[in-house]
Amino acid sequence: VGEMQVPYKIAWRPGTSQILFYTYAFSGFGYTYLLDTDTGKICELNLDGWAFSAQWSTNGRYLAIIRAQEPYFPVRSTDLAVLDTATGNLYTMEVVPHEKAGRYYVGDIAWAPDNLHLLAIGTVASHPGCGTDCFEDNRLYLVDFLSGQVDDILPDSQFVANNPGTNLAWSS
Repeated sequence: VGEMQVPYKIAWRPGTSQILFYTYAFSGFGYTYLLDTDTGKICELNLDGWAFSAQWSTNGRYLAIIRAQEPYFPVRSTDLAVLDTATGNLYTMEVVPHEKAGRYYVGDIAWAPDNLHLLAIGTVASHPGCGTDCFEDNRLYLVDFLSGQVDDILPDSQFVANNPGTNLAWSS
């Protein structure tokens, strides 16, 4: 029986020698590791789920992930989790308000230059058996993760995240 190879994604922590390695597992939860390239030390992070996409804030203090909590595909929903590496606090939030029927996803994220806000593409997706009131709705949200406030900033516009981590950017 051949070995299964697991594809990892990486995110370099700004201003440090640390690299975040993360992946989903094909059967079971994914893995998230922080490697210090100077010392060779590695530690596994427990983020109460696994990362689809991860981005460090520009100051390197915060790690934001689009997180799934089911150990299988397809996932029924994703949310946003932000780890404060100075305090160890894990902030979690649903980006999309649950006012519409469907499944809720975070499609992409990007840090604001202030290191305290994120842009997020949030999606309500229809699913089998959802009914006639389900439709796909993709919006752009401004997230203040410390307060938990989420604002729909362009309510009349639709956005699509084709590949998490590759759609949004914020000019410094």
